[in-house]
Amino acid sequence: MIEGLMKKPNIAVPLVLRRLRAKLDEWRDAQKNFNRSWREQCDKNHAKWQQSQAATFRQVDGRQMRTKTLLNEADTAAEEVSSSLSLITRVYFRTRIFTLCGAKITYF
Repeated sequence: MIEGLMKKPNIAVPLVLRRLRAKLDEWRDAQKNFNRSWREQCDKNHAKWQQSQAATFRQVDGRQMRTKTLLNEADTAAEEVSSSLSLITRVYFRTRIFTLCGAKITYF
């Protein structure tokens, strides 16, 4: 084939192109078939993975939805809000900034 390309390219090139196109079609068909089988296998594996994760999800969800856990989360959120509000009120009411002649003076 290589010798034919060297000696008579006008005859060999169309043959090589025809063979390459046939090989390309063959590879595309093979890829479509593999994609189908791979998709089926991935779907099966995904379903198995979901089933295996269901028990873990139920345990974690059960723990998170208990009354004690919900109350602790609510208390923590309330403490965070009150601490942030107290910080804001301390900064706002205790710190005074005055501008005198373009200079900022801060006092507590």
